Amino acid sequence: MALGLGIVVLFALADAGAASAPVDAAPTLTRPAVGAPSPAAARADHAQGLQRLRAGKTAEAVALFGRAVAEDPANAVFATDFGFALGKLGRTTEAEVALRAAIDADPRRFYAYVNLADLLADDGARWERRDAIIAFLDKGLERLKDDRKGQFNLLLRVANFERAVGRTGAARARLGPLVAETAAPPLTPAQRKRVLDELDAITLDERAHALEAWPAPAVGAGDRRLADDAAVALAAGRAEDARRTAETLARRYPTWERARTLRGRALEALGRVD
Repeated sequence: MALGLGIVVLFALADAGAASAPVDAAPTLTRPAVGAPSPAAARADHAQGLQRLRAGKTAEAVALFGRAVAEDPANAVFATDFGFALGKLGRTTEAEVALRAAIDADPRRFYAYVNLADLLADDGARWERRDAIIAFLDKGLERLKDDRKGQFNLLLRVANFERAVGRTGAARARLGPLVAETAAPPLTPAQRKRVLDELDAITLDERAHALEAWPAPAVGAGDRRLADDAAVALAAGRAEDARRTAETLARRYPTWERARTLRGRALEALGRVD
């Protein structure tokens, strides 16, 4: 989808990271065969993976992150970056496994939750799984209740996911209190802008959905000629005549865009508002 929010790259450069398992039944994460676990080797692979990722060599980064995860499976940083990079390659199922594993390793690390929410907001299967996904992300919000930064970032992503599955009312309900005058603690200017941008995106989605829902009216030939007459009257300066005709047509065909447009233009010419 994607849908409204600017995506923040949330793999941590020196201290942030990688992986977990899916919201419903998670496939098993396949790890490359390696020798005895080596934390030092894992750190080296992870560092090289970050360099490859910055350079746009995502496939190479995935291989290095995968090795780091195999060498140090309990490291949430490595797992989060592994999941993020897999997602960049479009390997959604594996990415979800990795990100869920990262959450299991560190349930209070918000990077994995945020990356998971972004990943699933673009997943074609999100519609069938939306209830389970939202419930899982809500559990993450509860776990992050003592982390203001993490909870804010995840809250935005949960609202974005809800928008991606058509639940714009629920998304608006999550975000509205954040920008209310009584909000405590108040947001920073940058945070407030992010919330307002997301609310604007929700509004645009709602308008688009409303337009899509309008049925195409079956306008008779006589009424089409009336619309032509109204357009001629408007062009000749007879705005009131045009308004009356357009008003009649708009009542007869509430979803006919031409009738509404003619009515609006006539009202504008008359110096009135709709």
